[in-house]
Amino acid sequence: TAALANGFMYVLPVIPTNRYWVGLGTDGKWSTAANWSPGAAPVEGDALVFTNITRLLATNDCPAGAPFTGIRFTNFSASATGFTLEGNSITLGGIANTNKSASATNFINLDLLITTGFGITNKNNGKLVINGIISDAPGVSPAFVIFGASEPTQSFAILSGLNTFSGQVQNDNGFVNANTIANKGTASSIGTGNSNSVI
Repeated sequence: TAALANGFMYVLPVIPTNRYWVGLGTDGKWSTAANWSPGAAPVEGDALVFTNITRLLATNDCPAGAPFTGIRFTNFSASATGFTLEGNSITLGGIANTNKSASATNFINLDLLITTGFGITNKNNGKLVINGIISDAPGVSPAFVIFGASEPTQSFAILSGLNTFSGQVQNDNGFVNANTIANKGTASSIGTGNSNSVI
């Protein structure tokens, strides 16, 4: 956004907005304004919060690689069912996953590009499955950290893709299930730099 003042053009910063998925549109697309509160499709830098029980299949039809601050799942109901995110790839800063339902599992089936330090935070009975491929930008090797809660939980994350990110995987009081492990330099669930990983 630009503004003109005193004969000078100023570029105003874009302020990230929390976009809450309410699923009230006629489809499950991210670009449908009625699926979000406030009632507008997410834009670059927004944080996406999935907390409703309507339209649990959410399809990203935003431009591939669009950058978002983070994704947060907050399934607070004890009977909540998990979300499935699919569609185009995104650039992402982190994921927070909080469940009170022991049976709820959230799935991310779209590809993720990480460019800074990346974290997954699981709380309560949070279960998260990432089936998409996780990669990092050329020349960047951010750490991939999986955080658990301070209290004992059954929270865990499953990494199932042949991921190509090169940063270290660190497990900080969490649980992680890596479907594949390979030699350094080879794509696996914990990336290509896994000889230095701590899981």
